[in-house]
Amino acid sequence: MIAAPALGPTLGGYLVEYLNWRLVFYINIPVAILGVGMAIAMLPTFARQPTYRFDVLGFLTAAGGLVALLLAFSEGESWGWSSYGVVSLIAAGVLLLALFVVIELEVEHPLLNLDVFRCFPYVNSLAIMSIVQIGMFSTLFYIPVFLQLAMGLPALDAGMLVLPQALVMAVMAPLSGRIYDRIGPRWLVFTGLLISAYGTFLLTGLNPNVSRGQIILWTCVRAFGTGLSMMSVMASGTAALDPLLTSSGTAINNVVQRVSSALGLAVMSALVTTQQAQLAADRGALFQATDPRFARLGVLGLYQLSRAVNLDAVVNSYTNMFRVTSLITLLAAFGALTLRSGPVRRPAGASAAVMD
Repeated sequence: MIAAPALGPTLGGYLVEYLNWRLVFYINIPVAILGVGMAIAMLPTFARQPTYRFDVLGFLTAAGGLVALLLAFSEGESWGWSSYGVVSLIAAGVLLLALFVVIELEVEHPLLNLDVFRCFPYVNSLAIMSIVQIGMFSTLFYIPVFLQLAMGLPALDAGMLVLPQALVMAVMAPLSGRIYDRIGPRWLVFTGLLISAYGTFLLTGLNPNVSRGQIILWTCVRAFGTGLSMMSVMASGTAALDPLLTSSGTAINNVVQRVSSALGLAVMSALVTTQQAQLAADRGALFQATDPRFARLGVLGLYQLSRAVNLDAVVNSYTNMFRVTSLITLLAAFGALTLRSGPVRRPAGASAAVMD
């Protein structure tokens, strides 16, 4: 769950650079076929359970509300935040999600059991996990883009530079599970998020002249903290629920992960795009068209000057985005102090299974 998204830029970079960019979409077909085959071959057969009528209204209102909000935040900059389309989508998204809550509280067999939100430790874990997801996907998305736009690296090289952080997270996830069993989630998540916030703050030092070694080090520091905290947050939230609500809690966990990463990335993208436009305009306003020095630059000189101004705006917007991300990650770290502390309590005679 943690390492796979980080491996995406490497595979995507190879497909884009050496094959065809359309393959980044078609690659899902063999992956899906492989997943279905493994599920058929490896998953155990369960006894048939009673089934209930599918909550069609709940599904439609939830899907419609989330799609409307995602589309609004994704297109807000290009359509205009005060435009009729964006305002309508946000209003429709909020109303549909509110209607979804009403439906789920009234129907006999809801799509998602909202009783899980009565459990504060679970809700707290969802909030922390959402911030972790936003930070993780912002880094995974913007670092390769920065490497290609600001440093001129090919897509594959950019993907390879973010690969080490995936390996760090893959190693830290099972180790954090063993530590979780011994000390509980509080100090583990708190420490991990502090490290993650520091690693994100290091990324504010990005510039076109930064070395590849620095980028690898900074992303790995952040990945170390993310790997230390993320699985522990999820496990602590689910463990706090009544066993009868575990399935609903797990489902909502998955929904929140997807929604927070998508909406968070959309909001961060809007922030970056808005800042780029504003910074470029501010810097452009400093130049006077009648300045005789421009005439001496020539066409090539003016092009290079324009490119330097735009590049400076891009770099500043990215570093500001990482400042915001580091700040909210730091706030999430202090939120982790409300999590449970101490070893995992197990029923008498239960095996000391290790979370992984």
